[in-house]
Amino acid sequence: MLRLLKKDEFHPHASTCYKTPVKQIKQQVTEYTDIFSKQINETGKAKLAIEPTTRFSYLEISALANIITHELIYYHQIGEIGYFLASAFADYENDQALKEASQDETDGENEDSDIGTPSGSLPSTTLPKTMELSSSLLDDSIIIRKKIKDLFIKMGLTDGQCWLGHAGYVLSYSQARQDEYIGLLSHSILIKLGGCPITGLAPGSMTVNEILTEITDIAKSSWALMNLCAMCQAFRFAAPRTPLFYTLDIDPSETIFGNNGWTDSNTF
Repeated sequence: MLRLLKKDEFHPHASTCYKTPVKQIKQQVTEYTDIFSKQINETGKAKLAIEPTTRFSYLEISALANIITHELIYYHQIGEIGYFLASAFADYENDQALKEASQDETDGENEDSDIGTPSGSLPSTTLPKTMELSSSLLDDSIIIRKKIKDLFIKMGLTDGQCWLGHAGYVLSYSQARQDEYIGLLSHSILIKLGGCPITGLAPGSMTVNEILTEITDIAKSSWALMNLCAMCQAFRFAAPRTPLFYTLDIDPSETIFGNNGWTDSNTF
């Protein structure tokens, strides 16, 4: 969301604007963005001051729906980048392990030949080793997928995760189609946030602060994954010409919940 605001590219989706002027939504989104970013950077948490009698205006709900939508689109894509890099890294490490095993077997056969032992009498049982780095990357990327899925389930949007890629990068070649999926997401989230006139939430749904907490946790896990990918040089396996990579910048300053890449673990 920060990137969109900085470049003046944020346009509230029509699905959230039919009761509130676009200009007002943009102003409210900017206000919330400033509040949440400051809170995240100072305390590691984002929340609104909500009392039992708090009434969210339609403007506030519209702004929150747009923020949640774009932040989840971003972090879903970050997670998929991590999964792509981890898979490519694992394939590379397995290939290397197979080559090493094959070389060890060849060396063993040569040694057997030198001492007069039949090369076939002691078949090699060397297998590729489990690669801890690539395995850790895969596990972390899968955890991000699960956290996003769990959030959508808790919000009562079981199909929501399936829309994220289409709203982010899969349909980057078709702005109209991409907007359709952004609309599905933002409108569905809007409904969940606007179902109750008292708290601004549908009965049984998560509170706004619970959603913000979940997104913060997803962001923290996402930047931990990106930092690990950088440390083990997994980005050498990136495919920069594919939409997965070139449709966003991997930069904490692009997002409200970035917190400088979560380098300060003492905020929690």
